[in-house]
Amino acid sequence: MAKIIKTFEHKLGKCSETTKIICVFADKYNDKNVIFVTNDDKVYGFGYNRKKFLGLGYVENVTKPTLIIVHHKRAKKFSLSLSLSHPSQG
Repeated sequence: MAKIIKTFEHKLGKCSETTKIICVFADKYNDKNVIFVTNDDKVYGFGYNRKKFLGLGYVENVTKPTLIIVHHKRAKKFSLSLSLSHPSQG
């Protein structure tokens, strides 16, 4: 995790010292997004945010960590799901 935090430290700012979970993922266009949880269980995200991947309710590039409202506390891990498209048969 330290290596990932170091990579995004310029964006994480003070949060880099209190991050307990971090997830970096790319969409099918290879645009990167980051979601992380701080020690006080706040969830933040930043990145390209194509198709509302960050859960902020809008499609817009997010250049600095933005609080994501979640309805649970004490996150322990992230789970990502993939949607695979299949070529049309014909």
